[in-house]
Amino acid sequence: MKRIVLALGLAIFCATLLNAKNPAVVKPETISGTLTIVNAEDKLIFVKAENEITYDFRIGPQTKISAGEKTLKFDQLADQVGKGVEVVFRPLKTGNAASTVAIK
Repeated sequence: MKRIVLALGLAIFCATLLNAKNPAVVKPETISGTLTIVNAEDKLIFVKAENEITYDFRIGPQTKISAGEKTLKFDQLADQVGKGVEVVFRPLKTGNAASTVAIK
């Protein structure tokens, strides 16, 4: 009987692990709006979407940033405040992780 309970408990634990959200499988989303704030200290950008809601996005080392055909660095984003932007991101428990930031 103890073996059955132990096996059942192990099966439930494994099923929980397999169903846990893995950041690698979270589908990316896209949002367009206006770049409103660049927080250099925390490596965050804030975008006011077309629905008037402001979203924040973490910028990491793998984030691709561009303006037209030109590749930008994070510290160049402050010059782009007020311009249109499209952000592709993954919504994670730790915040929205930007994959690409494209200034329009």
